Amino acid sequence: MPPNPFRLVLDTNILVRAFINLGSDSGRILLACEKRRFVPLLSQPVLREYRLILGDPTLCSRYRQLDRPEVAVSLERLT
Repeated sequence: MPPNPFRLVLDTNILVRAFINLGSDSGRILLACEKRRFVPLLSQPVLREYRLILGDPTLCSRYRQLDRPEVAVSLERLT
């Protein structure tokens, strides 16, 4: 990890877009957080929102990429 890594809060939309397309700008941000280039700032309410939105049946039926086990693993890596 860099000596003074950037700290950021990931908007839920960024996560949704990242999981739909890891090659997008949002996907690159997520991967950078997973590799600890950035430090994601998280709280219990933010994590609940991530899980609520990413587990939404309507959204998951529209974007099958959100219904993969990797989504849960990635959320765990962020914490």
